Amino acid sequence: MRKKSRKKKEDVIAGILIFFLVIFLSGRIFSAGWEKFHSEIHHPSVTKEGRSAGLPEPELSVKESAAVPDYVSPQTSVPTNESSDYIGIRYLTCLRKAYSDLSFEQSWDAQHDDWLIRVTVPASQGQEARTADFYWAGGALLPGEELENADSYWSILYDYPRGLADPADMTKEEKEVIREFSSTENRKNGAGTSMFFFDFLYQSDTRGQLESHITSISFLKHRANVHERIVAPLRRVEKRVFALAKTDAEVAGFLAGLKSNDSYLWRTIAGTKRKSFHSLGIALDVLPKSQGGKQIFWSWAKDKYPNDWMLIPLKDRWMPPKSVIEAFEEEGFIWGGKWAIWDNMHFEYHPELIEYNFHR
Repeated sequence: MRKKSRKKKEDVIAGILIFFLVIFLSGRIFSAGWEKFHSEIHHPSVTKEGRSAGLPEPELSVKESAAVPDYVSPQTSVPTNESSDYIGIRYLTCLRKAYSDLSFEQSWDAQHDDWLIRVTVPASQGQEARTADFYWAGGALLPGEELENADSYWSILYDYPRGLADPADMTKEEKEVIREFSSTENRKNGAGTSMFFFDFLYQSDTRGQLESHITSISFLKHRANVHERIVAPLRRVEKRVFALAKTDAEVAGFLAGLKSNDSYLWRTIAGTKRKSFHSLGIALDVLPKSQGGKQIFWSWAKDKYPNDWMLIPLKDRWMPPKSVIEAFEEEGFIWGGKWAIWDNMHFEYHPELIEYNFHR
């Protein structure tokens, strides 16, 4: 009797365990199903034809330039996803992190067969909130009226290398690509940077509107007129550079040798029809008192070396110390010395590129 009682008790315990196991597994299955349903409702999968395909959401595609732009190293190219031109969360996250005070909302526009990105700048310091809609357009972020001209614009996300490419390693094909890209005809009529998102963000549609946001500051012991949005990151760069100068003779010499900061100037890029980022107040040229016989800017070098300016050795180019360049990069600035068409005095505020290339 005692054995039967024990057996019955064990059966009851086993039954209870099985019951709870079934409940647990059912919950996991239901949860997984609900998550899939929820994902498909809020992030529908769409084929090239814009129809729901019931497949995992495609990753964001970044449109590749037809030619090597100013900022792309000849050793690298913009990543593409040839199977899709539709956005995924991964790369939009770069914009969200880079501009954390902004709101980025996405929705599918079946009429235009593309993702619509609604960007909102919150109200602050007496300024009302602002909202603008852009189509993804392969990463160019274009307003609806510009979609028919999408091939004329590059993606705002592109390769910005960690290291500095050595021209000694450049192939014959790469030299020709750069020569073609830097030609007068291509710079005047070729594709260019999409400015629509940046014009909205910095309110630079007109000169008068933009200049209400330009402020004069002291930066690295020289005056600079810059957009108010980049004052804080510039302060952090300056603090880091001053600290480095206390123990690094090269950085101290760089500071002592600076002549000026050329910053805000409403103008187009030389030889093009495109507005310069100096016109937005988010670019600076740190000019030295002397270049020490070295080259500093591709266009000036081209006057002396018309065919082989891109092959000028790194040792013969003036440039800031590596630690200074890194101080700028850590605060969201890119350095023009890494562009195929190099500009070694030039820094631009593009935290989205630092996120895209260094942190993703």
